[in-house]
Amino acid sequence: MVVAKKWFFMINNEVQGPFVDSEVQKLSELNSSGLVWGQGLAEWVTVEEWKKTLNELQGVLTSLQADMIPQWRVKQGDFEAGPFIYDQLIQLLKAHPHPGDVLLLQENESSDWKSIYTYPTLVEEVGITRRDHLRVPISGVFVYEKEGAKYESLLTSISEGGIGVLEAQNLSVGDKVKGYIESPQLPLPFNCTCEALYVQNESSWGLRFVNLPIEFNSLVISYTQKFSQAKI
Repeated sequence: MVVAKKWFFMINNEVQGPFVDSEVQKLSELNSSGLVWGQGLAEWVTVEEWKKTLNELQGVLTSLQADMIPQWRVKQGDFEAGPFIYDQLIQLLKAHPHPGDVLLLQENESSDWKSIYTYPTLVEEVGITRRDHLRVPISGVFVYEKEGAKYESLLTSISEGGIGVLEAQNLSVGDKVKGYIESPQLPLPFNCTCEALYVQNESSWGLRFVNLPIEFNSLVISYTQKFSQAKI
C-alpha cells in the first residue's frame, strides 16, 4: 500500500515536501522550530501543535473504523434524529442545506451536544467551512503597537478577511491594533489595522482586517488565489 505524502515542512521560510508522517517526525527532530502544513490544517502550525492534531485525527479515525454500530445523533432546534452509523451521518450532513448548524452527539463517547466543527474529520469529509474567505498559509511577521509598545508575532495564514498569528503578546480578544505585515511571499510590506477575534490553545490567534485599503486588499486576494491555484 502506498502511503500518501501530504505534509509540507517550512524552516527559515523555505518550504519542503510533501512528506509522510514519519518523515516529518525526523525533520522535526533536527529542526524543532520548523512549521508544518498539509491536509486538515488551515494554517502553518508548530511541530508540537501538528503532533497534537495528528494524534487527535488518528484517534477519531480509529474510533470510527473500529465501531460501525449506530452511535451518532443529530439535533437542530427541537428536531432530533438517530442514531446513525458514520456513513449515514456523512450522507445526512452532505444533503443538509446548512450542515454547520447541526449539533452532534456521539453515544458512548459523550453526553453533550457538540458543533460539527469539534470533529475535523467530519468537517473535511462533508466539505464545509465557517470561513467567508479563502484562507491560505503564509510565512512572515505581523508587527503591531499597543499602549506605546511594539510587538512582533509570527504570521501563519492570511485571507481577504484577516490573518492568523502565533504568540500575540499583550493582546486580548476585542483589541484593535495598528501595525504592518511583512512576508517574503508578498511583493511589499503593508500597513493594516486588525481586531483580535479569537485565540486557540493560548497561542494561535485569529485577527480581522479593519477597513483594509483597496490596494492592500487586492494584494492579499492576488496572493491567496495564486497559492490556491498552485495547490502547494
